[in-house]
Amino acid sequence: MSAAWDWASAKWWKFDFHNHTPASDDYGKGPDQAQHKQISHKDWLLNYMRQGIDCVAVTDHNSGAWIDPLKQALQELASEGHPDYRPLYLFPGVEITVQGNIHILAIFGPNKTTSCLLYTSPSPRDRTRSRMPSSA
Repeated sequence: MSAAWDWASAKWWKFDFHNHTPASDDYGKGPDQAQHKQISHKDWLLNYMRQGIDCVAVTDHNSGAWIDPLKQALQELASEGHPDYRPLYLFPGVEITVQGNIHILAIFGPNKTTSCLLYTSPSPRDRTRSRMPSSA
């Protein structure tokens, strides 16, 4: 898809509505998980850009820890003129674990930040993760 959109009509967007970063315990699950969790913010973004994705909802388990660093890395990639850079819209979100191990996705507008996400109580699967303060 070209960077310019020259038609006055609808547009198809490639949107990943549910994904994780290394902030989630199950990111890169498998024998190489430790290596996958070492990915940088820029490389995480570039993986989506190289696949032609237009929008990504960052929905880690009970965490928004990567949202602000990803937004910063996105700005840096744009200003550096990285050869694989293409516009990418980030939608902050969180996968909230509730009673019975039920998960609810909350997705916010692209202008929201980590501090805009609601505080969630620790899930049994993520008890070792740090939590956003209750004043968030």
